[in-house]
Amino acid sequence: QLLHRQMKPSDPSAPAPAAAAPSAASAPFFAVSLPKLAIMSIFSFGLYQVYWFYRNWQLIEKREGRDFALMARALFSVFFCYRLFARVATAGAAAGAGHLRAGMLAAIYVVTSVFWLASDWGLIIANLGVLPLLAVQRVANRVNANQAPGHDPNRRYSVWNVAIMVLGLLVQAASVAYWKWALSV
Repeated sequence: QLLHRQMKPSDPSAPAPAAAAPSAASAPFFAVSLPKLAIMSIFSFGLYQVYWFYRNWQLIEKREGRDFALMARALFSVFFCYRLFARVATAGAAAGAGHLRAGMLAAIYVVTSVFWLASDWGLIIANLGVLPLLAVQRVANRVNANQAPGHDPNRRYSVWNVAIMVLGLLVQAASVAYWKWALSV
């Protein structure tokens, strides 16, 4: 009797509680638009790529319930890129989100990440390192859209993103000025 008095039937005219909007965190992989990934990688001299690896491994760690050394996997991405690319490839195949050649893309990433130091074309080679990440992100974005419809696709630039781009432009301008000066001496 007391239990029945405490339980009141819900008012059918009352609005239904609002469902929480899906967030980027509900997506299986780090959500970022392809143009933003490319621009941020180039203007940050690859630091955004470290962040990209960190965020992807963070989501995988949470999903798999395993303890990864996130910062080590991000900083030493040349040793762990294949494992990440393979996870995206597997998820992409399962979701019908496209085929991804994880081994080939990892090899390209490693070559561009390691050999840019040994070349006069270092900056160009370093910027090419984003190409395999774009291929992986394309499939990751499709998996995210399939498994977390309505998630934030991370297309907008935050104040920190803009600050990093401005700093990157200043460093690149200083580098060009230095090389013009060094070649003229």
